[in-house]
Amino acid sequence: MSEPVWMLEDLDDEVYEGERPNDVSQNDAEDHLEHIRKIRWELERELEHAARQREKVDRFVELRKESAQKKINYHEACLMRYLESHGETSMNMINGRLRTYKGRMGVDILDEKLVSEEFYKAGKPKISKTLIADHIKTTGEIPDGVDWVRGDDSFKVTLIDAPELTESQKAEVRKNDIDF
Repeated sequence: MSEPVWMLEDLDDEVYEGERPNDVSQNDAEDHLEHIRKIRWELERELEHAARQREKVDRFVELRKESAQKKINYHEACLMRYLESHGETSMNMINGRLRTYKGRMGVDILDEKLVSEEFYKAGKPKISKTLIADHIKTTGEIPDGVDWVRGDDSFKVTLIDAPELTESQKAEVRKNDIDF
């Protein structure tokens, strides 16, 4: 969008802070309309510029998040391998805690029409996965229309933040009074 030719001089910012004029002629009114047009045009241009910059920032943030997640995934895979190589499911370390979780068993509804009426919630036309799960756990039978599936295993890393040193400890470190 090309900038229109403005016929008016810019007003100093002090004008907008001062008193409003009492007497406004028709020519003055036309000038005020022209000023409003110019101010709105400038504002629109600035908002468009800000939106373009925001898009750039959003793309930058998204790329940084993807890059960081790729690095985190690599390090977590190495930690999982370490945990597996030691035959452990959890481990406390100096900088954090590692833990694996087996996927939980759950009910997957395959076909609602095949599910028996006994597995519907009382007074409601909705299937109760809890009733089905309890039935499978007690009898070992998997009813028609459902499947008994294990969820995905997961891995969790909990980092331990280093505690802040007190001012006296910081002073001792600066003086080399503490051996690390």
